[in-house]
Amino acid sequence: KRGEISGKEYNPEAVLDMTISQKDEAYEVRDLPGAGSFNERIEHYYFQNETGNTLSSLRWQAEAVLEKRKTAFLITLEHIREKSETYQKFERYKHFGDLVISNIHTLKKGDKALLTEDFLDPGATLEIELSPTLSPSENAEHYYRKYRKARKGIGQLEKQKYEIETAIVELENMLSMVRESTDESFIRSAA
Repeated sequence: KRGEISGKEYNPEAVLDMTISQKDEAYEVRDLPGAGSFNERIEHYYFQNETGNTLSSLRWQAEAVLEKRKTAFLITLEHIREKSETYQKFERYKHFGDLVISNIHTLKKGDKALLTEDFLDPGATLEIELSPTLSPSENAEHYYRKYRKARKGIGQLEKQKYEIETAIVELENMLSMVRESTDESFIRSAA
């Protein structure tokens, strides 16, 4: 602060011993612009300062809250996109289940993989991972379950993606309005 010296001790007797003229010189009063008495000008000055700071502080807080929500939505949207990419391969799970069923006579419980010709791509060989703890029919059912889950999930993900994208647009609009607003109650309600 002005006039303070870090690491030094405060000596109140020295201030008390100062004469009135020395104190006036040490603590000079600022001349404030405007009309009215000195007290009215001080009130006006601090009211303007406080209102500006409050509005600025409120705006900053509201923007921080809205940006945090937006970031959370963007992270969720990225997770949805990643899951959607996984689910896009849902037809492949059905195909794996079909291949396991068509080769069930060659499989036994404990097999870790099935190496077979791909009937959708003649001449190509596919290696399908199997769970050694499951029987061949249970392995096929495992792939069919993944297929059903992914097929059902893709529709739900699209709905969630739309809802989150809409929420992000609404947040961006709200952020824009908060940045331009001078209405304290509106800014408070936005956060």
